[in-house]
Amino acid sequence: MIIHCSFTQPDGTAGYDPVIGQRIVSSGVWVNPTLYVGRAPIEKLQEKKREVGLTPEEERALEFGLRRIEGSTEVCRQLILAGARIAAGSDSGWRDYRFGWFHRELAALTDAGLSDAQALIAGTRDAADALGVLDKIGTVEPGKEADLLLVDGDPTRDINTLANVVAVFKGGERVH
Repeated sequence: MIIHCSFTQPDGTAGYDPVIGQRIVSSGVWVNPTLYVGRAPIEKLQEKKREVGLTPEEERALEFGLRRIEGSTEVCRQLILAGARIAAGSDSGWRDYRFGWFHRELAALTDAGLSDAQALIAGTRDAADALGVLDKIGTVEPGKEADLLLVDGDPTRDINTLANVVAVFKGGERVH
């Protein structure tokens, strides 16, 4: 699996390379773009800008970060179009990326071209497949572990409804 897969250029921005993209696709390796990890600190800067303003250094960081997000999203879009195997994962719990924000990772994948349903599959079935544990988790089937998240809404139509948690089941037992 290639994690982040950002195609970082010498100037720090992201730019797709079709030759490398095709090598990734033809190898069959999974790609976990982790797009939201770059968005979380930028969202924090945008919030600070709205509330109290930014220093000149923070303003430059925001501008660079927005260009980086645009580039990373385009790299992911090109990988999707080329046929890369996309599995969603996160760096949640690190820096500004809070636990419980995985729906934002999936929403970033929709920005890159996956449908809401495809993003949900990338974060469940395909993530389990990429990790070699699809026989135990990743889909709701008899004999698999019953860890379930119940939400108010249909995440196959609006991935952000994953934030509307109604109940959580671990091993078939309700824990929240």
